[in-house]
Amino acid sequence: MGSIIHNLFHVIDCEQLWVNQMQGTPVIIKDIQEVTTLDDVKTFSNLTRPVTQNFIESYTSQAKDKVLEIRRNNGSIHLLSYDKVLHHIFIHEIHHIGQLSVWAREIGVKPISSDIIFREL
Repeated sequence: MGSIIHNLFHVIDCEQLWVNQMQGTPVIIKDIQEVTTLDDVKTFSNLTRPVTQNFIESYTSQAKDKVLEIRRNNGSIHLLSYDKVLHHIFIHEIHHIGQLSVWAREIGVKPISSDIIFREL
C-alpha cells in the first residue's frame, strides 16, 4: 500500500466493501490518495465500524448459508458463501496485522499483540 497509513485504510476499506456488499447497501468509495493522516483513517473507521459491528452482531447461523454473487469485469461470476467472505475478511486483517508488526519492529517500535482472542473488537 506504500505506507502504514494507506495499509490501515486498505484494511478498513476492504472490510466495508465486503460487508456492504453482503448487506446490499452502498459501498463507500474513497480515494486512497485522499487519506494522508492517521486522523483520516480514524474518521473513515468511525464511519464504517458501526455498519460492520451491526452486521456481525446480527449474523445468525442461517446467514452462513447465504450467497454473495460477485460479477467481475471479465464477465465471470463467483458465488461466495457469507461464511467464506467473513473468513476472508478475518484472514485479510490478520495478514496486515503481521505486516504492520514487522514494520513496527523495523523502526524500533514494539508491535501491538496479534492475539485477537482477548482484544476488544
